[in-house]
Amino acid sequence: MIANYTYLAEFLVAAESSNLAEAAQRLHISPAAMSKHLAALESDLGCTLLERDRHTFRLTEAGQAVYEAGSPLLAIGPQVEKAAQQANPFRILVLFDSKDIHQLLTRTLRALYSQDKNLNIMLVENSDSRNPFTSVAEGDIGLVVHQAVSNQPVPKQLQSNRIATISFVAIMRASHPLANRKSLYIEDLRNWPLIRLEGNFQLLDHMWNAVRDDCLAAGFQPTSHLQHIYHPAGGGLIDVAEDEIYILPDGSQNMATFRDDPTFACLPIDDMRHDAFATFNPKSARAQQFAAVLEQQAEASASASDKADR
Repeated sequence: MIANYTYLAEFLVAAESSNLAEAAQRLHISPAAMSKHLAALESDLGCTLLERDRHTFRLTEAGQAVYEAGSPLLAIGPQVEKAAQQANPFRILVLFDSKDIHQLLTRTLRALYSQDKNLNIMLVENSDSRNPFTSVAEGDIGLVVHQAVSNQPVPKQLQSNRIATISFVAIMRASHPLANRKSLYIEDLRNWPLIRLEGNFQLLDHMWNAVRDDCLAAGFQPTSHLQHIYHPAGGGLIDVAEDEIYILPDGSQNMATFRDDPTFACLPIDDMRHDAFATFNPKSARAQQFAAVLEQQAEASASASDKADR
């Protein structure tokens, strides 16, 4: 395999020269560098291209074959390198535990794969302690799907596109005084302690910031109870006390567990809705492609939802 196509181009010049010194002069490099590059090319190809003596050289049989195929190889080389770059995985970080978001991503993945079979996409977990948007700016992650987050500033060189709107659900014990209602409003949360989870996943902070900001906009500081994540074997439920309320994005993975348990009530919060964003580096063609399809999928979903409501 040819690691450096520049060396192949230098070999073609050498093959058309009377000696390496002449070839080096034509290429504006030193004879020593020329000799070193040709040796590296021979190592890549696993064969000897030139038989040298003190003043001249001649092509070996392998060298003659490479020379004859050299121009086509140079034309193909950049295409091979481009294909290799496209094979690198496009890494996506999702800071949403929402069925709606994952359905949107699934539709987008299918749409993108139908356009480009070589697109290699990888969903990753946020195990890095850095600001995830820094990882986007530095190229470690291609795109982040997230809520608007005040404590995670987005670098100026990145672009954020709105891709979806997520509603929220209040979870409480069936014995809670609010459990008999069909739905709630943010104002209903004023006098009840809200569960604030702590853990190593930044999603927890994102969700809490969204809830807190809505409460502050309604004119009150939410009363919160800090609680560690509780994961009993096979359940994954949060331990909700009789007077506490736990809030999740609608469609979250844990939602079905609560809905199937008759000891809990799950009520939509009608005026708590949040936009989801895709943040990416606009200089990345693949990131722009992914964000554009995300927006198209979100618009199609919203249009279908509007027609269903009519």
